[in-house]
Amino acid sequence: WAKDAAKKFSEVTNVSSEDLLALWNNKDWIVSQKEKYPFLTDDMFKSGVRIYLEGYLAPDTYYVNKETTAEEITTTLLDQSLTIFNKYKDQIASSNHSIADIYTMASIIQYEAGTNPEDLAKVVSVFYNRLAQGMKLQSSVTVCYAIDFDKLEDNWQACEVNPDFDSPYNTYKYDGLTPGPIENAGEAAIKAAISPADTDYLYFMAEVCPGGDGTVHYAKTLDELEEKVKSENSLWYIFDEVLAKESQKRDNVNSSKKESTEKFSQNNLKNVITVGSNNFNTLIKSNIGDEIIAQIVNNSYKFIKLQIVDIQNRKIVENF
Repeated sequence: WAKDAAKKFSEVTNVSSEDLLALWNNKDWIVSQKEKYPFLTDDMFKSGVRIYLEGYLAPDTYYVNKETTAEEITTTLLDQSLTIFNKYKDQIASSNHSIADIYTMASIIQYEAGTNPEDLAKVVSVFYNRLAQGMKLQSSVTVCYAIDFDKLEDNWQACEVNPDFDSPYNTYKYDGLTPGPIENAGEAAIKAAISPADTDYLYFMAEVCPGGDGTVHYAKTLDELEEKVKSENSLWYIFDEVLAKESQKRDNVNSSKKESTEKFSQNNLKNVITVGSNNFNTLIKSNIGDEIIAQIVNNSYKFIKLQIVDIQNRKIVENF
């Protein structure tokens, strides 16, 4: 994210992160650079954009002087972005997408799929297919950006349990792409956004939970995806209310855990995350309204330690 890049530069130079972010949100200065950097267009100034240059600062290894300026740092980043843009400008021009949309989509798929070219091409095909059918993207990584998730300190599950968070960056609530990029995408993601794989997939799920290896599963329907992740021994399972009912019947669920589970479900909390998993076959998310986390061990259900967390105030409310 731009805020993270600004912090890193501030740690090794005399330029503060606040000065960098101020420049990266200075519309007049950015407009003055448009002739030199043609990937900077008026589309990047859409209403609701958090940081105008988010997504246009190419990730790379940079060598900078300790004594420098915000302008010098930024032009160094934009010069690298220009090098990448020039490689693909003809393809972008012949595509059906604007420069801003390409960079925005690239940022989303990079956050979703990392840097693997094959997965990037397939994930972007899912999103383009969904848009073509009038479906919402429903990307949890856009929720991460919407809630201003801290990648170093916050629990990643916060992104999974805030689909109703009101922000134009939340693609569960709003149609189409986010107002602007949600991170600074590299060349592989930009290339994939221009040249997606030819698929009819509408759903995917990545193994990003604890113990996961990053494998991405793809499917045409949600039912097919659920069956696929089960048959492929995925660490992620999506269950319905049967999860809670059946789990309570297991011999290894004692009465105190049953009481805690019932209390957790009845509270109907909205801002909740659950933690306490380890590297066993770990996980899932149920779709019964409240988020209940269980552990799957040898295909049997077992509730693990639950923590109710107030995400807004980032504090533990109650332990089970």
